[in-house]
Amino acid sequence: MLLAVAVVACASCGVVGSSGSDDAGYAVASGGQTATGTGGGTGSGGSGGTGGAGSVCTSMRTWTGVDGANMAPGYACVSCHFFSLAGTIYPTAHEANNCDGASAGGISVVITGADGQALTLTPNSAGNFYSTLQVSLPFTAKVVGAGGTREMLTAQTSGDCNSCHTVAGANGAPGRIMIP
Repeated sequence: MLLAVAVVACASCGVVGSSGSDDAGYAVASGGQTATGTGGGTGSGGSGGTGGAGSVCTSMRTWTGVDGANMAPGYACVSCHFFSLAGTIYPTAHEANNCDGASAGGISVVITGADGQALTLTPNSAGNFYSTLQVSLPFTAKVVGAGGTREMLTAQTSGDCNSCHTVAGANGAPGRIMIP
């Protein structure tokens, strides 16, 4: 089965990397273990408006309204574009819509299809990542960076990452896709 355009529920994410906890309510594991998330709020921060109570804009840069690869960080991408996979990476869990995300060197999104084929995507200067390449379903996803790896605990069938990874989190996602 290949990924087409679909919108379904996302599952909670986990963290692999340093020890402690982070602002998304995750238990953070050390030594390569995966910790389960405690979930997050529910809401629809991915549609309409720029954020909500408790949202931040760490980059202090926002989308200027010009269409292109850096447009509309934080909003669901696949609802308008013909991407098979798309989303935005942020430094914290509750970044406002239109706020530029994380683009520091060395961050990558690794999608591994059910067939074992891996697709590595690099976020642009707004933190957006996207692809039109097809991926076998279900797929797994992880963000890799200098701070470690952050993995989703459940295989996914929707590549519209920001439809669940909203300001407040939706469908079980704890908030934004975050750098490890």
